[in-house]
Amino acid sequence: MCRSLGDLEDRGKLASWIYAITLNTVRDVVRRRSAAPDGGSQAQKRTAEEGAALASVADTASRTPGESVVRSEMLACYLDYVRELPRDYFEVYVLSELEDLPNDAIARRLGVSLATVKIRLHRARAKLYEQLRRNCRCYVNPRGELMGEPRD
Repeated sequence: MCRSLGDLEDRGKLASWIYAITLNTVRDVVRRRSAAPDGGSQAQKRTAEEGAALASVADTASRTPGESVVRSEMLACYLDYVRELPRDYFEVYVLSELEDLPNDAIARRLGVSLATVKIRLHRARAKLYEQLRRNCRCYVNPRGELMGEPRD
């Protein structure tokens, strides 16, 4: 069931993979916050309540310790590549993919045209795709989750 990101013909699947990483990261944060001792702040409790729906969408808590380590390493690697993006691309990418803002809202927030946002987002995704394709090997675990690890 191993599949190399380098063999990925449909670039649209990369965006889905990145989205899944982001979504699972949010779920993990919500779980950690909701498991915090009762002394947590109101904001943490509110975030946990708001994220309850996200946390219940898929069962990621049953990962094996090895899968958890691989997933953490994969996420850290992905975020390193995101941080390496040029500033203009980074801003647009984070607002779109991590804050889930529509392109027109990003354009207003950054004070640039909609066309500029679309170009920067496309170029950011292309750079990430190339980095991931060159440096990572992806596969699907038995639960159907996309996983990845650095190439040797």
